[in-house]
Amino acid sequence: LAAVLGLILAEMRRPGAEPISAAELAARRTTLTGDFGRQAENTSGMAGLIASYVSRRIPPAEVGRYLQSVLAVTPAEAQGAARRPSPRGRRARDPGDR
Repeated sequence: LAAVLGLILAEMRRPGAEPISAAELAARRTTLTGDFGRQAENTSGMAGLIASYVSRRIPPAEVGRYLQSVLAVTPAEAQGAARRPSPRGRRARDPGDR
């Protein structure tokens, strides 16, 4: 279990430690914009997006700027974001540790 966790953690840290290629960034953009598009394509999905934004105190109008924002991210910005600590101090833990 520890070896698997080590591999997962190393892969999670890789974007902050190595330059992100344009091809990798393009693949991530495709995933993010596709997921967003599928969620926003119907009324209940759009309502869910807006509710999510409001619950995080993000103005609902930002939903309309999401795609432009994702497409504007540069490889250097993505790497900088990957270097920042995870939200609320979350960290991976070995389930066997007590």
